[in-house]
Amino acid sequence: MYIKVPIGTVVKDSETGEIIADLSRDGQVELILPGGRGGKGNSHFATSTRQAPRFAQDGEKGLEKEVILELKLLADVGLIGFPSVR
Repeated sequence: MYIKVPIGTVVKDSETGEIIADLSRDGQVELILPGGRGGKGNSHFATSTRQAPRFAQDGEKGLEKEVILELKLLADVGLIGFPSVR
Protein backbone atom coordinates (compact mmCIF):
# COMPACT_ATOMS: atom_id res chain seq x y z
CA MET A 1 0.00 0.00 0.00
CA TYR A 2 1.34 3.41 -0.92
CA ILE A 3 0.42 6.42 1.19
CA LYS A 4 1.11 9.88 -0.24
CA VAL A 5 2.52 12.29 2.34
CA PRO A 6 3.90 15.84 1.96
CA ILE A 7 7.62 16.55 1.65
CA GLY A 8 9.23 16.83 5.08
CA THR A 9 7.35 13.94 6.71
CA VAL A 10 9.25 11.84 9.25
CA VAL A 11 8.13 8.25 9.95
CA LYS A 12 8.83 7.12 13.54
CA ASP A 13 8.26 3.87 15.41
CA SER A 14 5.55 4.56 18.01
CA GLU A 15 7.06 2.23 20.63
CA THR A 16 10.74 3.21 20.51
CA GLY A 17 10.60 6.66 18.89
CA GLU A 18 13.25 5.55 16.38
CA ILE A 19 13.20 7.34 13.01
CA ILE A 20 12.40 4.82 10.28
CA ALA A 21 12.37 7.20 7.29
CA ASP A 22 12.84 10.89 6.57
CA LEU A 23 10.96 11.82 3.39
CA SER A 24 12.71 15.05 2.42
CA ARG A 25 12.82 14.86 -1.41
CA ASP A 26 10.04 15.16 -3.98
CA GLY A 27 9.00 11.74 -5.33
CA GLN A 28 10.93 9.83 -2.65
CA VAL A 29 9.54 6.32 -1.96
CA GLU A 30 10.40 4.31 1.18
CA LEU A 31 9.42 0.75 2.11
CA ILE A 32 8.36 0.81 5.77
CA LEU A 33 7.12 -2.80 6.08
CA PRO A 34 6.85 -5.54 3.46
CA GLY A 35 3.33 -6.78 2.73
CA GLY A 36 2.16 -10.36 2.53
CA ARG A 37 2.10 -12.48 -0.60
CA GLY A 38 -1.17 -12.78 -2.47
CA GLY A 39 -3.01 -16.08 -2.78
CA LYS A 40 -4.41 -17.83 -5.83
CA GLY A 41 -7.83 -16.73 -6.98
CA ASN A 42 -10.57 -18.98 -8.27
CA SER A 43 -9.48 -18.38 -11.90
CA HIS A 44 -6.27 -20.29 -11.08
CA PHE A 45 -8.30 -23.42 -10.24
CA ALA A 46 -10.59 -23.23 -13.30
CA THR A 47 -10.49 -26.13 -15.76
CA SER A 48 -12.58 -27.10 -18.75
CA THR A 49 -14.91 -29.19 -16.55
CA ARG A 50 -14.89 -26.84 -13.53
CA GLN A 51 -15.30 -23.44 -15.16
CA ALA A 52 -16.38 -21.46 -12.10
CA PRO A 53 -14.80 -22.92 -8.94
CA ARG A 54 -16.24 -21.60 -5.67
CA PHE A 55 -12.98 -21.68 -3.71
CA ALA A 56 -9.68 -19.82 -3.67
CA GLN A 57 -6.39 -19.94 -1.77
CA ASP A 58 -5.78 -17.33 0.92
CA GLY A 59 -2.66 -15.20 0.84
CA GLU A 60 -0.03 -14.78 3.55
CA LYS A 61 -0.36 -12.04 6.18
CA GLY A 62 1.97 -9.07 6.07
CA LEU A 63 3.80 -7.45 8.97
CA GLU A 64 2.07 -4.90 11.20
CA LYS A 65 3.58 -1.94 13.04
CA GLU A 66 2.19 1.24 14.53
CA VAL A 67 4.03 4.31 13.27
CA ILE A 68 3.85 8.06 13.82
CA LEU A 69 3.84 10.41 10.81
CA GLU A 70 5.30 13.76 11.83
CA LEU A 71 5.51 16.78 9.53
CA LYS A 72 8.58 19.01 9.85
CA LEU A 73 8.11 22.71 9.24
CA LEU A 74 10.08 23.95 6.26
CA ALA A 75 10.76 27.61 5.50
CA ASP A 76 9.93 28.70 1.95
CA VAL A 77 10.54 32.46 2.37
CA GLY A 78 13.58 34.41 3.54
CA LEU A 79 13.77 38.07 4.60
CA ILE A 80 16.39 40.40 3.18
CA GLY A 81 17.33 43.62 4.95
CA PHE A 82 16.50 45.01 8.36
CA PRO A 83 12.92 44.46 9.53
CA SER A 84 12.70 47.78 11.49
CA VAL A 85 13.92 50.12 8.70
CA ARG A 86 11.58 52.99 7.77
